[in-house]
Amino acid sequence: MNEPADPMASVPNSLRRRSRLPNLVWAIPIASLIIVAYLGVESVTHRGETVTVTFERAAGARAGETKVLYQGVEAGQLLKIEPNKDGRSLDFKLRMVPEARAGLNSNARFWLIGASPNITDLSSLKAVFSGIAIGYAPGESGEPTTTFVGLEKAPIILPSDKGVRYRLFASKINSVHEGSVVLFHGQAIGKVSEIKFDGKDAFTIEIFIFEPFDTLITMGARFWKISPVRLHFNDGISASFAPAAALLAGGIDVDVHADEAAAEVRAPAEQPFVLYESHSAARAGLTGPTVSYEFLFHGDAGELKQDAAVTLLGFEIGDVRSVRLSFDPRSGEPRTIAVADIYPQQLHLVAAQSPGDGWRAATDTKFTQLVRSGYRAQLRQVPALIGEQTIALVKTRGGSTARLEAGEPPRFPTAAGGGLEDLSNQAGLLLGNLNSVPFAEIGDNLRTVSARLAQLVDSPDLQSSLTHLGASLASLDAMLSDAKPQVGPLLENLKNTAEQLSAAASEAHRLLQGDNGGGDGNLGEAIQQLSEAARSIRSLSDYLSRHPEALLRGKRKTP
Repeated sequence: MNEPADPMASVPNSLRRRSRLPNLVWAIPIASLIIVAYLGVESVTHRGETVTVTFERAAGARAGETKVLYQGVEAGQLLKIEPNKDGRSLDFKLRMVPEARAGLNSNARFWLIGASPNITDLSSLKAVFSGIAIGYAPGESGEPTTTFVGLEKAPIILPSDKGVRYRLFASKINSVHEGSVVLFHGQAIGKVSEIKFDGKDAFTIEIFIFEPFDTLITMGARFWKISPVRLHFNDGISASFAPAAALLAGGIDVDVHADEAAAEVRAPAEQPFVLYESHSAARAGLTGPTVSYEFLFHGDAGELKQDAAVTLLGFEIGDVRSVRLSFDPRSGEPRTIAVADIYPQQLHLVAAQSPGDGWRAATDTKFTQLVRSGYRAQLRQVPALIGEQTIALVKTRGGSTARLEAGEPPRFPTAAGGGLEDLSNQAGLLLGNLNSVPFAEIGDNLRTVSARLAQLVDSPDLQSSLTHLGASLASLDAMLSDAKPQVGPLLENLKNTAEQLSAAASEAHRLLQGDNGGGDGNLGEAIQQLSEAARSIRSLSDYLSRHPEALLRGKRKTP
């Protein structure tokens, strides 16, 4: 008998195998972690650099709103503002774009745009309406850093600007200030970067000339202050205005005198130059050693100002150093004493001895010659009536003898006139000459001549004579143009013409010699010419009567 089969014998046995690969169910979490890690690294890499800039005040800047601008393009944003440890300033935390990282070094600059609105800075005026912003200029060749000290206004010279610095010296600066432009023939080539006060009467002005214009600055360059408006009196009155940049910020003009040897030598960095008051002063080139002289004026000279020009034949040879009121020790009369610095090199003098004594001796000798030749110092207003007073060395006539008086400094002789007093004298002389002209007599003579001319023109006898004369001349002209003129009619017309001319002359003479008497020379000459014309025609008529063949053959030659 067969045994029943074991039911468990048919049940398959499972085999458990271990795999080294993770289960697929972990793929999604792992992928998510990888993506998060990548985004985190990407965010850290491209979030830019966080820097701290210290400012004295917030000036309306707001965290999350105020932007950092580089040449008008957003280069970062303000994260927050915190008080500085010193308790007197503020730390601005800025998040800069990654591209700005290369320029964040010790030479980089940050400043507030619009904190101090200025008409010369248009971006600061724009910030008044659009809100405060932070300006940024990347540095070059500096040490990497993340802390900076901010500026209240934009730097005049940016770290990336290339050029050369020069120094100018002036006794006063007028409208020139930091940020003023430097022009060459109207083109902006630089800026005033700094002004320093060097003493009682001196300023040092540092200018920066941009590349490639720095090659224009040679040892022969001359700088002067730009006048906003200049009046010209050469051909009428005209005015010229300075460029808009100079009108707003003031400015300095520069030119190079090509006729000088120094114009070929390029000026090195930090080369000192004189800053002249005007273009004319720069053209005169008042440089080099000076020798002082004194001028005493008895008239009104209170308008003579410091730095006024001293001229000789229109050339500027010096300028006034000081003007003061004085009194004559004997009479007590008030007077004006002016002291001027004369530049011997403008007189083309050469010092024969040591520089100091040599220039004094050479200039004294030249001024002594001028005084002996009749030259005196006069006050002149250039241009007349509206210009500034100057001292002019002019040659006078008929003046008293004078000499260069010794003293410290020597006194150059002066002469009255040359100013408003001279103009008044000339005006008085002109009025005196006008008063001596007999205008009443001239008017009476003109009225007499006009009346006689009217009587002559209105005379019916003269009109009739002129009418007959015109007809006779026309008939004579017609007969002469005929190829075969008839001698008889021709002679008759010649006689009639002569008679008409005589009648016209007689009638005009009678009218002019009427009851009024006298006569006009020009009218008498005209009547004389009419009489001579009548005699000539009468002579022609007599000649043709004797020689009619002359009409065909011409007049016979006198043997």
